[in-house]
Order: sequence, then C-alpha cells, then structure tokens
Amino acid sequence: MTPFALHPLLFSKLYAVCCMLCDAWIDIAAANCRSWELNAPWSGAQVKVPAKFIIGELDLTYHVPGTKDHIHKGGFQKLVPLLQEVVVLEGAAHFVNQERADEINEHIYAFLKQF
Repeated sequence: MTPFALHPLLFSKLYAVCCMLCDAWIDIAAANCRSWELNAPWSGAQVKVPAKFIIGELDLTYHVPGTKDHIHKGGFQKLVPLLQEVVVLEGAAHFVNQERADEINEHIYAFLKQF
C-alpha cells in the first residue's frame, strides 16, 4: 500500500476523535466486564457476518489455556460460522494494528475487496 500524508489539521482532528473513541470504548468495555448480567442475553450468540480473525502469536490472551484449541479446532468457528480465516502474526503481541499497521491494513483491504 502507498503511504499518504494527512494535512496536520486533519491529523490532529482525527487523532482527537480516535482518542475520544478509545476512551469511550475502554469505559464501556470495563463496565461490561464488571457486569456479566448485561452480557447474559448474548451468551452463545453467533456472529453471522463474514469475518477474518487476526491475533498476535505473543498476545497473552492467545496463551490462556484452551484458547488456541478453541480458535483452531472448531470452537471459534461455531460462534462465528462465516469465519473465513484465522491469521496468527508471528512476533506480534496484543496491539497488532499498531505493531504491524501495514500488514493489518493489507489484510483488511484484501478482506473488504471481496465484497
């Protein structure tokens, strides 16, 4: 992919919006993690849209006992029936979009191009 530069004003506004979204997401995620009752209605629900799952091989969550088997031996596919691909990025950890931005962009672009 060809890199491009954003105008500094556009970049600063985009950065501010991203920071706000990140803060909001963290607040929501923390609240939901604390309240299993809020999540109960979706227990066992399936994601019924095409998907591609990307994880870093060094991500601590990938090494939680049972996680690799769940991802690679059919458990994940049951929850995400339209899962097209699982990508494990060697040498990457939890923030793959920041650690390997170009590679992630290529994966996203290739995924979206098919629609």
